[in-house]
Amino acid sequence: MKNELLSDKVINSMSNNNSSSNNNNSNSNNNNKERNELVKQKEMHIEEAIVQRRTMQAFIKFVAASSDPNQKLPDSIIADTLDQVETEEIKECMGKVLLMFEDFGSNFGLPLFGHEAPSVDYYNSKLSLYCFIQADVTHGTNHVIFYDERGQGKGTDALCSLRMRFHLNQLKQEKRCDVAIVVCDNCTSQNKSNAVMKFYCWLSMTLYKRVVLLFLISGHSHMHADRIVSWMKAATRGMNLFTPNEIVEECNKVKGVKSVFLDHRSQPNEFFIGFEPVLDQYILDMPSGFTKYHYFDFTNGNVTVKENCISESPECTFELCVNPSVIAKRMTQTFFGSNNIETIRMADLKLQNTPMMKLSVKKVESILKKMEMVPLESISYYPTADGDGTVEENKNEETKMKEK
Repeated sequence: MKNELLSDKVINSMSNNNSSSNNNNSNSNNNNKERNELVKQKEMHIEEAIVQRRTMQAFIKFVAASSDPNQKLPDSIIADTLDQVETEEIKECMGKVLLMFEDFGSNFGLPLFGHEAPSVDYYNSKLSLYCFIQADVTHGTNHVIFYDERGQGKGTDALCSLRMRFHLNQLKQEKRCDVAIVVCDNCTSQNKSNAVMKFYCWLSMTLYKRVVLLFLISGHSHMHADRIVSWMKAATRGMNLFTPNEIVEECNKVKGVKSVFLDHRSQPNEFFIGFEPVLDQYILDMPSGFTKYHYFDFTNGNVTVKENCISESPECTFELCVNPSVIAKRMTQTFFGSNNIETIRMADLKLQNTPMMKLSVKKVESILKKMEMVPLESISYYPTADGDGTVEENKNEETKMKEK
């Protein structure tokens, strides 16, 4: 009897084990299937990004050859891999086509302890130094603009200010081109807003005859601006730097990099607000769903959009303003008080300067804990507990907000 009971238990146990084994095999097969699907999706995305980069590169060369047959561009405009980048220096390739890459790089933190970082630096906040890169391939210069988080954010007004500054400087330095090709990443909020599109429409009616915006697929973009940031990070590695000017000095030692710091404390500063109302007054909104496209071609008040820059890709053209020559003069008059494109300068811009942005109480108090490690000659740059729009003023503002 005992043997029979033991035999039944053994059979039941074997049956349960077989059932469990089958379930495990089934789960394993499902997991492998899911994994294979994910790998396939990733490979498709990478291939799509590679195809886009190669197609975009061919398109850029085609536009340059059509506009200026004598203009020579680098063999590798958008590298397939980072290993293809042979040098940090962009060779000048002057012509009628301005080719540039734009993007925000990763922030620099102040104070920057690259040699020996004290524990207080690890546990407390840094003052953020924003970094906007405009890589001008045509003229062989990587322009880098640093500005403090207290100067302006990364929204529409900041981008319009920075972009207008660059293009007016090109005009001032007699580096005017007929066509501008701008390659950006696919960040919708920063680069694909209605205001940004209208700004480039205005550029195509004033400073250029044609502006082409090309957006790289998110991820695996091999964006030229990212490489510039890595060069600058390498140049400042192992150093203790405490002010923006010290960072600018080190970054300017990198070949092909020309960096500047826009000081929010200077009066008047170089940041402006109020671009959007002027742009909205004269130029129509883009059609709904336009952010899905990666190709925008602005000319004479119209925009042509396509999924990508492949010639076979279906395209649509939209009218953004009627009578562009008149509208362009009116907009320029509104912006600068003059419609003479040849004489306008950034200093003539009639928009309001951006008031200094205030840091939160918590962040200021956190930054102040590091001041013992900052040299005396550099401390004046940092926020103080009794001014500079910091602790006392912010406490009052936060108290008012809570009362509301």
